[in-house]
Amino acid sequence: MKRLVLLALLALALPLSAFADTWDFTNISGNLTGNNAGLTLTGSSVINIDGPGGPFVCPCTESFSLGAFAGGPGNAGNSLRLPGTFSGVGSAFTITLNGGGVIFNGSFTSPATWTPEGNGIFQLSGYVSGTLTLPNGQTRTVKGFTSQLYFGTVNAAGVFTGTLGSGDTIVSTPEPGTLALFGTGLVGLAGIVRRKLKT
Repeated sequence: MKRLVLLALLALALPLSAFADTWDFTNISGNLTGNNAGLTLTGSSVINIDGPGGPFVCPCTESFSLGAFAGGPGNAGNSLRLPGTFSGVGSAFTITLNGGGVIFNGSFTSPATWTPEGNGIFQLSGYVSGTLTLPNGQTRTVKGFTSQLYFGTVNAAGVFTGTLGSGDTIVSTPEPGTLALFGTGLVGLAGIVRRKLKT
């Protein structure tokens, strides 16, 4: 019985430590431009990094580029005035120190979702992954999500021009060892429960 309780507690506690380190980058301003061929963000200022040992103030710049736009349901003409997705293939996503040096170098791992909210507000969100360089020079492979709100317009030629109102990018370092231990614990727990049910 003690073993069963111990394994149950282990199974409940392990998911909390599955992602040990998380970094949250908050950015403002910057110009987003593009058309159906793709989008590019330039000049966006990272105003805060919240992470292990943080928060930190960082004189950093965030930029990214995306591939071609594909309209979603009801958007057969691929108009940027309507929802759809931008291809993550060949994309780039970087956060760079203003004095030089790259903090995050990655890309979108799937198509980024484009959602016109009305009143000249557009949301862009998607999953990212890449390499994070820590202040001590060590690197980590991270995965995460970005969500950004823009104020802009789409002209008659289908070109979007906008300014970032606010953005947030959160990346985490998964710990495969912890996840494997969690899986082993669940298998052991299932075996014990099965044995108890047979008796």
